[in-house]
Amino acid sequence: DPPLGVRKSLPVWMDGSNNFDKTHIMPIITPCFPSMNSCYNVGVPQRKRITQEFAKASKIMDEIANGNGNWGDLLKQNTFFK
Repeated sequence: DPPLGVRKSLPVWMDGSNNFDKTHIMPIITPCFPSMNSCYNVGVPQRKRITQEFAKASKIMDEIANGNGNWGDLLKQNTFFK
């Protein structure tokens, strides 16, 4: 249910009952009402690039945790938004 004073008629993301929501490739659901997919316009190429970046960051974090890397390695400039 929505918070007090918020209309119930606002659309809520539901992958089980909404056919349009079922087609989303990379749903990242907002934690507030109304629940919405903040990545509704992500396509297959964008999801591939994002997951590659997650994998790269995970590898760097593993190296930091093992004492073979530092935070500068994770936070250095990259070309993701270029």
